Amino acid sequence: YNPQGDILAPVTKEDGLSNNIVSSVLVDKAGKLWVGTADGLDCLEQGKFTRYTVKDGLPDNNIKTIFQDSRGNLWVGTQQGLSKIRARTGSPVQMETITVNEGLNDNYIRYVREDKHGSIWVATPKGLNRIRRNKIESFTSTDGLRDDSLLALFEDNWGNLWIGSSGGGLEALRDGKFMFYTRKDGLSGSHIKAVFHDSRGALWIGTEGSGLNRYK
Repeated sequence: YNPQGDILAPVTKEDGLSNNIVSSVLVDKAGKLWVGTADGLDCLEQGKFTRYTVKDGLPDNNIKTIFQDSRGNLWVGTQQGLSKIRARTGSPVQMETITVNEGLNDNYIRYVREDKHGSIWVATPKGLNRIRRNKIESFTSTDGLRDDSLLALFEDNWGNLWIGSSGGGLEALRDGKFMFYTRKDGLSGSHIKAVFHDSRGALWIGTEGSGLNRYK
C-alpha cells in the first residue's frame, strides 16, 4: 500500500511469495522486507524475493513471528523452534537454531522481543524464556506466571515487560516479580493478543473478542 498514491496492491504467490498465508512482516535496519509465511521465510530486496526454508537452516517452514534486535540479528519463530539469523551483509545467511534441546520450554514460538538490557524474551505455549549471554532461562507458573500459554510481549519505557496470555489476562514482569491484571481489575477479556505503549504513556491492550483496553 502506497499512502501517497492511495494505491493498494496485493502481493501473492504469483509475485514470488512462498505462501499466501502471511503471519508476520518486518522491515529490517537495511530496508529489506521480511515476510513470514506458512511455507517459508521470504526476503524482498531490490524488487525480488529470496526464499529461506528448512533447506537453508530454518527449523520449520511455518513462520509465526519475526523480530530484529538492537544488534541487527533477526529472530524467526516457527512451530518447531527459534532461528537466529546473524547480522551480516552478503549471502548465504548464517542461521542458528534454538529449540528445547538448547533449553527452551517449548518449540512453538509465538512472540520474540528484546529488553533494554539486550536480553531476548521468547513467548511459547508453555511459558516465557529469556536468552541472555547465550544462556536460556525459563519461567512458568511455578515461577509466578498466572498462565503459561503466552501470546504477546512488550517492554514499556520504564522497563516493565508486559505479557499477554491466552486465558490468564495481562501479566507484567516488574522488578523481578510477576503481576497480574484480570477482569477484576477492569480488563474486558482474559485472552490478550496485543500490547502496545503509546507516546503519551498509555498502554493499549488488545483482546480476542472483548475489544480494546487502555491502561494509564
